[in-house]
Amino acid sequence: MQIQDHDFVADKKPNERFLVKTDKPSEEAILGALGGAKPMWLEFHAYMQEQYDFSQETIFFAKNYGWAVRYRKASRTMCYAFPECESFSMLIVLGKDEAQRVDAQKQLLNQSVRDVFDRTEQLHDGKWLWIRVTQAGDLASVQRLMAAKKKPRSGL
Repeated sequence: MQIQDHDFVADKKPNERFLVKTDKPSEEAILGALGGAKPMWLEFHAYMQEQYDFSQETIFFAKNYGWAVRYRKASRTMCYAFPECESFSMLIVLGKDEAQRVDAQKQLLNQSVRDVFDRTEQLHDGKWLWIRVTQAGDLASVQRLMAAKKKPRSGL
């Protein structure tokens, strides 16, 4: 099943994404689908606006991943946030130097994000971290990963 604007409440399954390329989800549809994850979604976006000078845009990432909110400045992408039913996932790509900075401080990450970091292979184009945000500790760890990519205004 693919979520569409008009039926995002009906028959939704946990972790299901907006997968229809021709049906860009409205903010209302996204917030409605997030359910209990809505406060963390809003907190994440408020944090990004307060701490970074990145533009935010809703883009279609790929057919198996669906719609996402991308944060970028010029040609540098900071991260992608994928809204889902009752949750959301983040894609954060760390370059080699960024991954080394995170590795040196990974004890500051919560266990679930640290496990994702440890299990993810470092590729030639970076370490692609797919993180499902399900608790406040995940969100705090995502913010630490953002800080490894670019120092926030408040200096996390």
